[in-house]
Amino acid sequence: INAEYMGLPIVQVGFFFPYFFAYMFAPQLCHRIVGYIEEGAVRMYTNMLADIDAGIIDNVPAPRVAVEYWNLPEDATLRDMVLVIRADECDHRLVNHYLSDAIREARHNKMRPCVEFRVDLDPGGQTDWKRVQN
Repeated sequence: INAEYMGLPIVQVGFFFPYFFAYMFAPQLCHRIVGYIEEGAVRMYTNMLADIDAGIIDNVPAPRVAVEYWNLPEDATLRDMVLVIRADECDHRLVNHYLSDAIREARHNKMRPCVEFRVDLDPGGQTDWKRVQN
């Protein structure tokens, strides 16, 4: 058994509980931190692309699992795979920074996110989603 794999669950649990409690009290900060982590990933994949282009890293065929997961062409290369992973990390970065901004804006305006929807229960017990008219 690989020691790295044995330590992985410990690290995950060690990260999960502090992050969980931090998110309860500071979700804006947690989304901002994750956004910055994703920015680091985007930079890392950009550097990896430069290394592939420079011949430092061989542009081997993409692994089968990546071809299937990312719906890549059968002849996809490592470079193709890194491009789609970088784009995905970029999306994660944008989403987390957006969520952090949205939470800040909601607190500044003393509103709760998603207040434009409410659930009305009719006497028969049927759930009816209605748009709140301002």
